[in-house]
Amino acid sequence: MTQDPFDLVDQSDEELKLEEAAILVVVFDAIEKAFNRLQRRIVAAIRTGRFRVVEAGNQLYQLFAPLAPGDSDVLLRAAQSLVAKSTKKGLDLAAALVRPVVQTPIAVTIPKSSLELEAKRVREYLFRHTQSFAIKAEEIITEGVEKGHSVEKMTEELRRGTNVLKSRAEMVIRTESCRAHFQAKMASLKANGFRLVMYYATPDERTCPYCAAQSGRIFKIEAFPALPRHPHCRCDVVPYSKDPYATSSPYDAARKAHRKEVLSYAKARGIRLNEGPAAFELSDPLPFRKDGKDR
Repeated sequence: MTQDPFDLVDQSDEELKLEEAAILVVVFDAIEKAFNRLQRRIVAAIRTGRFRVVEAGNQLYQLFAPLAPGDSDVLLRAAQSLVAKSTKKGLDLAAALVRPVVQTPIAVTIPKSSLELEAKRVREYLFRHTQSFAIKAEEIITEGVEKGHSVEKMTEELRRGTNVLKSRAEMVIRTESCRAHFQAKMASLKANGFRLVMYYATPDERTCPYCAAQSGRIFKIEAFPALPRHPHCRCDVVPYSKDPYATSSPYDAARKAHRKEVLSYAKARGIRLNEGPAAFELSDPLPFRKDGKDR
């Protein structure tokens, strides 16, 4: 009996979340250390009367220097680890999904240069958010000094800003992890000659009207939407057939059961299906294969 492909997808996703959580520990620690440096420096400067508003910006950026690109680049190392592990998980999942359909699967290797470029892109996303926080911190402190706010009040506002920064960093890590995972799978499916693939939408609190509408549908591989479709998206791709005109697959029963599950989940929670394009996608409605009905 062919193993349910979506069980494999769910298992891989759970393993991926653990990898993401480990990376987030490193990123959060770097952010927390930057916040503590900021807090100590500002408190000491204000209480001793040595803090000058006109110097606030330079002081803040110096305090966040360890999060900036450089030799001791904590965020880049975290991004490199994330991309490498997510890519490997994607290739491993693709290999497991391909085996029931392809007698002799082709092993795929993602060039190291591609992984480096992807890691730098993730790192840039993270740094943009740290820069935004530094600008916000400057505004909080400048206003606080001018209006005579207490150190405690300014520290409280800075802590809230730090929590927002952590939330945005988590969004980047989890979303970009899924992107590397997806790109690795697609490279493997294409190398193994798949012409048709299936859309898998996770039936949970992240299910959106656009993803739910496509769940379980069959796409020509070149028309499959780039994943993740939105921040925190956990949708996935599963192989269907190497025959572009195929009407069945070893995964057919699982596909139909999955679509029924997602549609039931959406209906129970009042999620109205939307065929797209989503507001976050600059494309025409998604082209999927239809034979007069959703098979």
